[in-house]
Amino acid sequence: MGNTTYNIANGSCSLNDLSGYTAKVAIIIGSNDLQVMHKNLTENSTVIKYDADGVEQWSQNNLIYTRKMSLNSFFPIGIEQVEETVEEGKSKYTNKEIMG
Repeated sequence: MGNTTYNIANGSCSLNDLSGYTAKVAIIIGSNDLQVMHKNLTENSTVIKYDADGVEQWSQNNLIYTRKMSLNSFFPIGIEQVEETVEEGKSKYTNKEIMG
């Protein structure tokens, strides 16, 4: 967005389906300041989405920020392997969602 790159939660970007004329994106705030993010979203109408390797997937240039932003600390932002049990010297791992 503009000159700023934001990390988004996997599977959270619905901009490639604007059939309902609205879209939501779960931005992982990280070290970004919310007021600066709000200003950036207000001043820019173009979004470029990159994959994890930095390759552009698509661009959308007619977006209008509705000035709606909400915090949700219970959104899955990743997956980690967790050791669940140990049986007969063997570890069992499960996938656990990281919320943030």
